[in-house]
Amino acid sequence: MFKFSGIIAAVTFMASCASASNLPARVSSTVAFSTSKTIPNYLDAPGPAAIEAWVWFDEDLADNIWFGVNVEFVGGTENPTRFSQEDFAALVILTRDGLVALPRGTGKSHAGQPDNNDIWEPKQLGRTLAPNTWHRIRLEADFNTLQFQKLIVESPDALSELDISGIDLSYPNPIPVDGRALTWYVHAMANGPAKGGALTHVIFDDVKGEVFENGVWRTVYTEGFDTPFQELAPVPFTFPELKLKSVSEGLLYKENDDALLMSSPFGRSGRGIICDVNLTKP
Repeated sequence: MFKFSGIIAAVTFMASCASASNLPARVSSTVAFSTSKTIPNYLDAPGPAAIEAWVWFDEDLADNIWFGVNVEFVGGTENPTRFSQEDFAALVILTRDGLVALPRGTGKSHAGQPDNNDIWEPKQLGRTLAPNTWHRIRLEADFNTLQFQKLIVESPDALSELDISGIDLSYPNPIPVDGRALTWYVHAMANGPAKGGALTHVIFDDVKGEVFENGVWRTVYTEGFDTPFQELAPVPFTFPELKLKSVSEGLLYKENDDALLMSSPFGRSGRGIICDVNLTKP
């Protein structure tokens, strides 16, 4: 199945961490699209964009489970902004202990040479995240300058804001899509068996995607996971490239084959979605 590079970036990171100790890795991610059907002006002249989501986890969540959000600018093949099949990923992953990691791009990757996620920028949130409560994760990036801007993590008892401006966005690998789009993701990841806890899943809810136009942030994508599902459909990719006309605007897709995604009756404002990375499940 066709995969989108930001999550491949995360897979690469997880796999590299795991391979050092000969351990398996797993990623579970959703993806949705905003195309010229809804954001034509932005895609003609891309600039800042933001994704935010609320995440919840149990007190028995393993210490080595990562979770986060991602927004990507896909340039397409027909009228790319810089080069054909460009894809720039603004992705962040965190742990309950407050570890943060961002894939860093380079001048070469911005010129069209995939960087394979050789560089990851480590950060510290400066605090731990409490279990059994909702935390808001907001990531902002600029797809004109191709740099991160800001990471905000809001909890009931604290608000953390990291200035991540100046960190270049990654271009992990070419993406064969015919047109321009923004893609939105929530995800969980594991490298190796669970440590420090038995549970391997987090719950997301109330996802929002925004673009910055005419001096204001405008919401262009929302997902509340309130429609129960048995199985999410995969991205409708057909060789040699994905045709955006075959994609349903704003529809939730399964990003990768081995993703464990389940509809949750528990959410922040209704239902939510479970992203599980249990390595023992098929």
